[in-house]
Order: sequence, then C-alpha cells, then structure tokens
Amino acid sequence: MAAQQSITPIMYQDQKAWLKGVPIKKQQLSHCIKKKLLSLLMMDNIVKPTVACGLEDIDTEVRRLQQAHTSHINAPQVLATGPNYIILSDLGDTLESQLNIASPSQQLYLLYKAQQALLRIHAAGIIHGRGMVKDLVVSEAGQIGFIDFAEDPLKVMSLDQAKTRDWLCFLLTALPFIDDAARSEFVISIIDPLPTREAKLLCKFYNKFNFILLIGKILKPYLGQDAKRALLLFKHLKIYYESTALKTPQRFIPDKSASHSSVIN
Repeated sequence: MAAQQSITPIMYQDQKAWLKGVPIKKQQLSHCIKKKLLSLLMMDNIVKPTVACGLEDIDTEVRRLQQAHTSHINAPQVLATGPNYIILSDLGDTLESQLNIASPSQQLYLLYKAQQALLRIHAAGIIHGRGMVKDLVVSEAGQIGFIDFAEDPLKVMSLDQAKTRDWLCFLLTALPFIDDAARSEFVISIIDPLPTREAKLLCKFYNKFNFILLIGKILKPYLGQDAKRALLLFKHLKIYYESTALKTPQRFIPDKSASHSSVIN
C-alpha cells in the first residue's frame, strides 16, 4: 500500500527537492481505518499494510533515512522538517521512468544494477519496505538509490520477512518490463542468490497464495493492472518452483555494454 502523503517537486536552496506532507485529518482517518481493516484480512505478515498514519509517516521516514545513511545507503538527505512536512533532496529519475524509455537490453542492465543494490542494502541489515521500481532511482552517474522510506515493515514482520517482501515487490513491478521469453530466466536469477531463509519464505508465500492463479484465470477479463501484475508474478513463480525444464540454476548477468547512460541522456 502506498504511503498517504502529498509529494511535490520544489526548488530549495537552489537545488531540486521534494516536499512531502501529511494529508488532511479526514483523509488520515479514512486511511487509518482502511489500514486496520486490511491488517485483519491479510493471511500473511509479508503482505500486511505497513504505512503509518498521519504525522507518524514523517517521523518514520526521518528515522529510517537516518538509519540508511548510517549504513551508507544511497537515500535522500533530509533538508528541512516542519510540523507536518519534510523536504528531501533529489536523487534522480525513478527506475520506473527509466525503464519506460529504455531498450530491452538497457532494461535488463538497469534491473541487474537494481538487484545488486537491493542485495547490498539487505547485507547491511537495511530493508526498504516495498522495493518497487517506482521507489528506486537512477542518478545521472548511474548509481541506484532508494526513496520513500515512510513504511516500517519491521513493526509487523521479521527482518527476513521484510527482505522477502522487498523481493516480491521488486519482481512484481519489474517483470512487466521484461520480454516474455526472458522472464523465467530473470526470476531464476533473482531467487537463486537469495539467502536460504528468504528463499524458504518466498516459497512458503507462493504455496500459501498460489490459488491466485486459479482465481486469475476465471476473472482475468475483469482484472485491473495491479491484479494482472500479481497474476504474472505467480505464473512465473509457478514455473520456477514446478517446472522440470528449469532445474539448472542460471545467472542473470546482462551485457554491461548496454550502459544506462544512453537512457538518461
């Protein structure tokens, strides 16, 4: 679930920045009620809503950004704070926007760099909270960074569950950008390097929710974009876990000559 904040690009001290503010009280109340209801309905901690309510959004993001910087994670700097807002530095275009204009080879290269960045922050004991391509950024120098730390999954799940959630969100939002013929290999390359505990949690999650495939087939003509992405994810998780044709581990290492610089420029 996306954080309920207003986000506006501004100029602050002669640099591009982002103003994030909390919604009005009526919107806060509606959001908090929805969050509580969804938490009761979810069958697994990994998919429970983790967005804070109201001003807690701001406090959570400031605290988590401080933790990220302590671990040398590429994340926005807090430039200013107020009673109901924060101003954050700009890190670059979102990975999602870059994938939208990239060639297939450039897309694979950008996603490979994003995968490595996620592995690095997890190794440092840091989780993002969602790991979606819209919450990763690509600087002009090609460095992958992370934005939107308003969620704190560790309030409702373990560190290993939160890491697994990051990978699920990454796969969910990355797969639609990849040619169908390359998707199965991509899923292999993401899951194979995972630590054992995260790999087991991912498999457990698939086993618990793979009924989505049956429901999806029945309701496919009526599904929205998010539901179709979930169906695509479970289709390729099924291939990974059940297909005998993909027993041999492969590694997703695209041609690094496909520099992202031509995407940025």
